[in-house]
Formats: sequence, C-alpha cells, structure tokens
Amino acid sequence: MQRKWTAILKGLAVGLLILLALSLAACGGEQTIASAEDGVVLTLDGSWEQLELEDGLTKAYGSDGENYQDIVQCVLEGKNGMLLTVEKYDVQEYLEAQGNYLTWLRRQYELLPADELENWLIDQNSDNALLSAYKEAVVNNDFSDETIAYIEILNENSEWLSQLANLEQYSLLAQEEAEILGQKTQILHYQYAASADTLAEFMECSVIKDKAIYTISIWGDSEEFGKKADEYRNILTSLAWAGAVNETKSN
Repeated sequence: MQRKWTAILKGLAVGLLILLALSLAACGGEQTIASAEDGVVLTLDGSWEQLELEDGLTKAYGSDGENYQDIVQCVLEGKNGMLLTVEKYDVQEYLEAQGNYLTWLRRQYELLPADELENWLIDQNSDNALLSAYKEAVVNNDFSDETIAYIEILNENSEWLSQLANLEQYSLLAQEEAEILGQKTQILHYQYAASADTLAEFMECSVIKDKAIYTISIWGDSEEFGKKADEYRNILTSLAWAGAVNETKSN
C-alpha cells in the first residue's frame, strides 16, 4: 500500500522544525481553508497559516521534491510550530482488491465451517477492528462502496501502525472509530521520537472520495501538542468537502 510513505519523514523533520520555529501569535477568530479545489475544507482558529507549498513541504518533510508535490495538497503551520498536512493519493486499485477479497471470503463462508473461516481470518489479520469489519461484511453480505472504503482505511491504518511500531519511543495513544464527512473512519493518536531529544505527537484521520484517500495529519512537539489535543480533534471532526462548500455558497 502507498499509505503515507512520506510520513516517516515528517517525524525526522519535526526535530529540526521545533528548534527553529517561532511561535505564531494568535490572530483570533475562525477561518476556513480549502486544501485544494478537490480537497477538504478545514475550520481553524486564526493562528494557522497556509504555507507556500514548496516551503511547507521542506518544513514538514525535509524535501519539496515532485513525489511530495504529487501527494501533498497543503501544509499549514500553527502556534508553537504545529503542522497540518493534507495528503491525497489514488486507491482505486486497492478498493477493487478489497471488493474481490470480500467476494472470495463470502464464497469461503458458504463452503467452510464458520469457526474454521474465523480462525483463518485471525491468522491473516492481527488488527481486531479490521478482522471484525471483514467478518461483518461477509456475514451481512455487505459489499457496498461505503463498507469497502472503511475496510481499506482500516487496512491502511493497520499497515501504517505496524511500520510506526519500529520507531523509537513509539506509543499508540488512541485509536477511535469516528464519523467524518459522513463516513465511518478512525482517528489515530500516537507519538514517537523524532530525534534524541524530541518526542513528536500526531493526530490524523483518513477519508475516501472518488477512489482517492485523503489523510489529514496534525503534529508537533508532544509537550505542546497535549495542550491543544481537543482542539486538533475538533479540526478533524469538522471537515467538509471543498466542492460541497462551494456549491452551498453559490446557492
């Protein structure tokens, strides 16, 4: 899976960023910023500033190369060096693969004893949420786009967290189910050592639209992050689609 292959570099850049960043003064009020015409609309306080993409990529990822520009829609900076990014990439191939896998599982469910199939699924998936989603879809014969999208998000989250587990001082602080943009998804909250003396903390969610996955991540120094964790969660749960907002304004 492509799942946030850039994100490991986020943490590597955070250590330097926190040493160099100047705290931005709160501007007051509320603002909305669209990540792109086909992106998400973020509702934020006035202290957040959208960076020029190349500058933002260098600050957030340590590089402004084409690979990053192809995936990252926007980079914002908040108080105390906090960063927010919106990444987008195509997952049509993976959604189709999930649909085919569910169809195959359904056939096995009809042929094999339920406990045998469940044991086989457990061997394949250590993630309880993903395992439950597969089982529920198969038992209910539910192969809807919404179910397949949720399963793909769970699968990508599972793979991503497995990669993070190899990092120094990694800790999964929370992994909660949420409804965002009318979709069932998860909010991940974790931390790891970005450098020898910097513990970076992250909160993020992913949603799928038109066969593309959008991952919205907020992160920075763990000590500062904890002071605003509820605010960051509200940013994720108040997302809107850019197209829907533009249509509402035009009406």
